[in-house]
Amino acid sequence: MPSRRQTTSRAPTAIDQMVGEKIRKLRLDRNMTLAELGSELGISHQQLQKYETGTNRLSAGMLSNVADVLRVE
Repeated sequence: MPSRRQTTSRAPTAIDQMVGEKIRKLRLDRNMTLAELGSELGISHQQLQKYETGTNRLSAGMLSNVADVLRVE
């Protein structure tokens, strides 16, 4: 099994980008706008867009909130 290198960078990774893309797809599948989902999450549509594009990383808590609002496990 390959070893995982520890990084101290808080910069978004390819996984963050994949998660963001999945959130965007789920949002669009539910015919929600950035503003609608952002409002339900208590964040701005600008912040949500940064999550969706992978510019900003989601915390575990925010990811859980997104899953609850979009009704996915």
